[in-house]
Amino acid sequence: MSIIIENSGLFSSFQDFGRNGYEHDGVIPGGALDDLAHEIANRLVANDKNEATLEMTHKMAEIRFTEPALIALTGGNFKAETQNITIYPNKLYLIEEGEVLKFRETSRTSRVYLAVGGGFKLDNWLNSTSTDFNVKIGGFKGRKLEKGDEIELKRAYSKRHKKLFENLGETRTTDWGIDGYALSFNYMSDVFHIIKNKGTEDFKKDVINRFTLSEYKVSSKTNRVGMLLDGQKIKAYYDDMPAHQSVKKEQCKLKEMVRPLCY
Repeated sequence: MSIIIENSGLFSSFQDFGRNGYEHDGVIPGGALDDLAHEIANRLVANDKNEATLEMTHKMAEIRFTEPALIALTGGNFKAETQNITIYPNKLYLIEEGEVLKFRETSRTSRVYLAVGGGFKLDNWLNSTSTDFNVKIGGFKGRKLEKGDEIELKRAYSKRHKKLFENLGETRTTDWGIDGYALSFNYMSDVFHIIKNKGTEDFKKDVINRFTLSEYKVSSKTNRVGMLLDGQKIKAYYDDMPAHQSVKKEQCKLKEMVRPLCY
């Protein structure tokens, strides 16, 4: 049994916590952009936190379920529904066979995570099922989802999963969830704090000051992984800076004479 993608949205892919520990081999860790939302979704449906979730960006997917499933949606403010129920963020729901999950309002969020109890059957590489778009490995066929894709569910149900199916048989949801007000404090700030790290010594003091004191705007070339900033270019004080260096999330990459790229 499976889910079927009736509308793929703008950029939908499966992600977990990524392939950490292989940077020295040139492997990009990848993984969910919002670790907290990813983990909360899994916890709500009684999954291990490392289970992959479906990460949807900006325009969300429409998904048909071919069997009953425990689901949770996290990541921001949105309005979602099926033919029979309204779905709110950070709560657990039981979806029935044949129901189609649709989003009615997502203008106040950029990213939503869908977890399904028991998990999805996905391609595993280096102990992760995250989709790596550069090498087209992991997730579902190493790519973002497309209309008509059918993804099988693992149905690896624990005793807790089975109990939740039983308890939600009539109510379809719970009277508990994650408090949205408390959770919002993790997302309210739009301030970037710049902290010196390895590589800072490659730039002269006046260049670092220019970067930290100048005004930058997020450019139109921003993608799922990083934000390319428009503003003053940054130049290292030596000419043989490597063209490619591993960068972790929450870091800014300052290559020679290019705009900052923040992850």
